[in-house]
Amino acid sequence: MITIKLLRIFIQADTNKSMQRMLRQSTSEDFDHINDQYQRILGIADKIKTNRDLTWADRYVGAKYYRSLKNELSGKTLRYDNLSKPTKS
Repeated sequence: MITIKLLRIFIQADTNKSMQRMLRQSTSEDFDHINDQYQRILGIADKIKTNRDLTWADRYVGAKYYRSLKNELSGKTLRYDNLSKPTKS
């Protein structure tokens, strides 16, 4: 977790909007990409909670989406497991 905290200083992408909010506001074109990243964040949060080792790729993604990861670890969010794709309006 220390590596993630240090890396986030340089690569954090979700400083203003968490991944959860991005999913709610996404269009059908970018939903798949955001949902894949969100599912990866959920896996990283589970690894941290169970004290399993993280790969460098996991640490990179965790640092990039640090705000979303902290929300998941602190229990501030509900997991969006059964999301349906948004329809075009």
